[in-house]
Amino acid sequence: MIDTIKHYMDITREELSVSKDQINVDLTDELLFGAVCYKYFYNDGKFDIIDFKNSYTDGSNDGGIDFIAVNEGDI
Repeated sequence: MIDTIKHYMDITREELSVSKDQINVDLTDELLFGAVCYKYFYNDGKFDIIDFKNSYTDGSNDGGIDFIAVNEGDI
């Protein structure tokens, strides 16, 4: 299972690397694990730079929250 997760993290790393000039964060395994979870569990397998900018929240003193997702139908 670890190899499968690592494979999807590598795919997401490559997808986000294309837009690396638009984001100023290191694409660590921890960040990518959260992105993969968001992508496949909450966003129907889609994740691009817009999703990243709208959902990535990791920062100091944030209580451990890395991603926030909102269903637009609930707004």
